[in-house]
Amino acid sequence: MVNSLCLVLFVSATVTGKTHDKLADTHYSIPKGFTLWQDTGYQGYRPEGVTIQQPMKKAAW
Repeated sequence: MVNSLCLVLFVSATVTGKTHDKLADTHYSIPKGFTLWQDTGYQGYRPEGVTIQQPMKKAAW
């Protein structure tokens, strides 16, 4: 997790499998009213009261 200045705020332990969103639920929380820019590994993570922004993938040519 980084802030708008790209300063690292949180790094979780490395785990196997599809557990990204579960780690997010248990290890940190985003305050209501914030905007969360997330990558596709966290698609299932939708904290209440937080705006989610996710970059669009480029078209495969």
